[in-house]
Amino acid sequence: MLIFIIICSVILITWFILLYIRKSLWDMVHRNLLALEDNFEGKIIRKSFLARPVFHGKIKGVHVTLSFSSAKSANGRITYLNISYDLPTKTSLTLSAKKWLEEQDAGELDDFTTIENNYGEKFIIRPISNKIVKQLIKDTIIFEFINEFRDLSYYFSGKTGILCEYIIEQAAEATQFEQLNKRLLLIEKLTRIIQ
Repeated sequence: MLIFIIICSVILITWFILLYIRKSLWDMVHRNLLALEDNFEGKIIRKSFLARPVFHGKIKGVHVTLSFSSAKSANGRITYLNISYDLPTKTSLTLSAKKWLEEQDAGELDDFTTIENNYGEKFIIRPISNKIVKQLIKDTIIFEFINEFRDLSYYFSGKTGILCEYIIEQAAEATQFEQLNKRLLLIEKLTRIIQ
């Protein structure tokens, strides 16, 4: 009986420690996102003390949502930062990290144009047949974007707006205002060129 109580106690203590670590991480992220409230029009929503915070607001009059998601991978659990921007574009464009697409088993990738950042990482851009996209791959903004977004999953622009998702390994660092603001500005800058 004593062994059973000890085992249950160890499991319970471990569970509380993991719960505390998760809560502490998302509390830190929440505090970081408060800077978005201070600098832009918007609100952070957090449904429970363990839930991931979500920012809904406007930047320069444009609706923006920042949220978090996670998925299992061969290397463990991956956390993503998702940015939804209400900036519609006439041209549909997808930009993805080739490595991420290969991990998603996205099929044949050789039919699309590949561009490379300064770190030797490859990105897929499509559709290349579009005149605006052909001009874009010659513009410095695309290289500025892929040099900054080395952890990019995908960037999609279209008539419904912008979706951008990238992997974050250190959520507390990735959500600091300076880092987020720099990336939000790059997304806007790239989108304005596509428009």
